[in-house]
Amino acid sequence: MFKTFYTKLSLLFLLLMLVLGAVITLVSVRSLDRFANETEQKLNMTLASTLSSRLEPMLEDDIPDEVVEAELERIRQVNPRIEVYLLDDGGFVLAQYLLEGTESAGSARVSLEPVRRFLDGEPAPILGDDPASPDRPKPFSASTLEIMGKPGYVYVILSGAQFESVAGMVRGSYILKAAARALLISLLVTGLVGLLLFGFLTRRLRAVTSTVSQFAAGEYEERVADQSGDELGQLASSFNKMADTIVAHIEEMQRIDRQRRELVANVSHDLRSPLSSMQGYLETINMKEAELSREQIRDYLDVVSRNAQSLSSLVSELFELSKLDADQVSLKMESFSSSELVQDLVLKFKPEADVKGVELRAELGDELHLVHADIALIERAIGNLVDNAIRFTPAGGRVLVRTERVGEEVGISVCDSGPGIPEHELDHIFERFYRVDKSRSRELGGAGLGLAITRRIVQLHGGDVSVESVVGSGTTFSFRLDANGKREGAP
Repeated sequence: MFKTFYTKLSLLFLLLMLVLGAVITLVSVRSLDRFANETEQKLNMTLASTLSSRLEPMLEDDIPDEVVEAELERIRQVNPRIEVYLLDDGGFVLAQYLLEGTESAGSARVSLEPVRRFLDGEPAPILGDDPASPDRPKPFSASTLEIMGKPGYVYVILSGAQFESVAGMVRGSYILKAAARALLISLLVTGLVGLLLFGFLTRRLRAVTSTVSQFAAGEYEERVADQSGDELGQLASSFNKMADTIVAHIEEMQRIDRQRRELVANVSHDLRSPLSSMQGYLETINMKEAELSREQIRDYLDVVSRNAQSLSSLVSELFELSKLDADQVSLKMESFSSSELVQDLVLKFKPEADVKGVELRAELGDELHLVHADIALIERAIGNLVDNAIRFTPAGGRVLVRTERVGEEVGISVCDSGPGIPEHELDHIFERFYRVDKSRSRELGGAGLGLAITRRIVQLHGGDVSVESVVGSGTTFSFRLDANGKREGAP
């Protein structure tokens, strides 16, 4: 129970309330005491002056205690709590007239600094020494007078030792008791309301904690429903966003894991098929060499050679893609004409297109369409797109390679009139080893890495490859290159 945040917060709050109550009580008592002293001193401000005018004629030759006592008795009928001291000009007590039961102060000395402040008219309360209670200063009244022809002072303590303090007299008063009860009730009500509010706030916090615990246990659909705009609402919103990001990352990791398994399966298949074919033909030649004609042996070796070339191409593409993914390729940026590069690639793939009966041509316009890029990698990217288009375009179809200026960039596109790609396949065609038609793709050749390599090359140049396709009408792959070397992401 004491480990819960609500309990800790409540105990801290109650402790603060107790400290606050103690501080308020202490300040109230001290304020009351100060107010009592101020009131006492202001009410008796002229008392010492009155005594001085009455006593001074009696003190010309000596100090007649009986006469002074008689005079004081008349004054004590009005204020029974006073104690009177006659002081010399150094503050030493020459005579003292104390209340009955108060011990004599002896030859005590009174500090004159408060007396001078009083005589100078400094605002009350001013506390001075009480010779009978030297550990507790008290309010006083003072006045100058001559004692046996020498300067001195009448020093009147307004609350004698028998009346320790006005605050002590009123501690049992109704006002003080009522104030104490009001303070206690206020603290109790405030404490109760505070505990209820803490319970409400921590209930929301407990809801967040519960949701986080469920999410940590694998319930990834859990979200915090708190929609308030305070800090807890912001915490809930931040957690929900974090949870969405984590779920997206998990799904992405699962997708990558599926791709990895598919990659291993596809690589294994694409390696095993030509290897098995090569092994079979070589074993046939080895076992039946005497029975085979030279033409048959040459045909078998041609098959082995094509399979070896297929393996070499697959390994090269895997190695190339791995270097691109690991950013181990240093781009050699230069300015060149994309139109000339496209024209060279069209001439390069022209024989292959003619063999398939596919029309291959370039649409370049009159401009050179200069771009700033790595010419070798861009040639590889465009070549992959052209080769892919020729492979999947049936006889009698056409493949068009186009360059055009688009603002500060140059757009390059490869269009074919092939069978097209279904819409649900478009999001996957750039994945490694992905084939739209699995059976026909293997017959047509290719490992399904060309588009992945092309996209990675374009991404290294700060762009991306887009695709548009209509089933039965053909497909268009396009991307853009920087024309001035200022695109973000390009070295």
